[in-house]
Amino acid sequence: MTVEEYDALLESQGGVCAICGAEPGVSRLAVDHDRKCCPQRKPTCGKCVRGLLCIKCNVHLSWIEDEDWRRKADAYLERDFNV
Repeated sequence: MTVEEYDALLESQGGVCAICGAEPGVSRLAVDHDRKCCPQRKPTCGKCVRGLLCIKCNVHLSWIEDEDWRRKADAYLERDFNV
């Protein structure tokens, strides 16, 4: 992704994270891509870029997309903790 493409995507998102709407802080927003298309983190093919995310949303999304982790987290949350 070129700087111009990044800037255009950021502008199309209103200058904020595509999920939570947070403004970029000290660092730029992360380039989110579909890991089913490009399982490696860098570089991507460029065709599977979904948007720009703050670090918090980017990390959370990576966990949500991990099916095994989601099943384990769901099982944990369904436990009866009042025993």
